[in-house]
Amino acid sequence: MTRRNKILSEIKKYVKQKGQVSLEEIAVHFGREPDVIQEMLAMLLRKGKIKQRPADKTGCNGCGWCQSGKLTIYYWEQR
Repeated sequence: MTRRNKILSEIKKYVKQKGQVSLEEIAVHFGREPDVIQEMLAMLLRKGKIKQRPADKTGCNGCGWCQSGKLTIYYWEQR
């Protein structure tokens, strides 16, 4: 298994375990820049392994990101 495939597999496993997670949370968890993680998420999205949606406008912790419309949530869809 190549290093890239291993990281993709780990990201997929992390999203599945968390249920739903933001790009920023994934980047922090794996210690990588969001741009790098976003490229890998794009591959998983194309393969149908994960899904994405905008964050709810209701907010959760008061950071303001979800109200700004800039926060995307990635989630595992049970099949």
